[in-house]
Amino acid sequence: MITTKPLGEPLKEEQLKRLQNLAVAELCDGMSLLGIPRSGCMDAEIKPIDKKSSFIGVACTVKAVDGNLTPVQYAIEKAKAGYCLVVDTEGFKEGPYMGELMALTAQDLGLEAIVIDGYVRDSLLIEKMEFPVFCRGYMPRTPKKAQEGEINGPICCAGVKVMPGDVIMGDYDGVVVIPRAQLDEVIEAAEKRHNNDEHRRVRIEEFFDQNEENSQHKDFATLNSDAAK
Repeated sequence: MITTKPLGEPLKEEQLKRLQNLAVAELCDGMSLLGIPRSGCMDAEIKPIDKKSSFIGVACTVKAVDGNLTPVQYAIEKAKAGYCLVVDTEGFKEGPYMGELMALTAQDLGLEAIVIDGYVRDSLLIEKMEFPVFCRGYMPRTPKKAQEGEINGPICCAGVKVMPGDVIMGDYDGVVVIPRAQLDEVIEAAEKRHNNDEHRRVRIEEFFDQNEENSQHKDFATLNSDAAK
């Protein structure tokens, strides 16, 4: 039996616009400052099939164990634009959970991305689609099908607890999970880090443009002191 619960609330337009100005690493920095476990960061092995992929979406969570792809298929059909699938496999390593046709269906239905704590197949075909699929790796075996699983319940994906409605963001650096209850707080903290980095970037450029002596002799004391503020 596949248990299905409702989707979490969609992102507000203002929240989405603010997130679009931030990098995944900056969100990690913000969550680190707030003491969120693991800075919200999934395991480093979770990488995009297409290196250029990036996405922002609301989590539609899926529990699919023992290589069973059926809950993933159901979730693709029930999710909507603005949402991404986040799949907990409980560490299954004996086969893939999806291939090109499932990715194509998800793309045509308007999903933002699929994140799987496991393997996929048809990787080159998925890469050509330019649809964000993040996974641990590839395996060509035939997936299994069974009528068991859960959609939109609490899961753990690649080391991070995920609740339906949490905000997920990914790029080539990796994938982060923002707890929905702390979303505005995380955005504010990440924006502060973003603005500070912009200031440091300008300061570095000015330092080498205007101070030839320090540039030649690599005396960075003034620069580092300023950048640390």
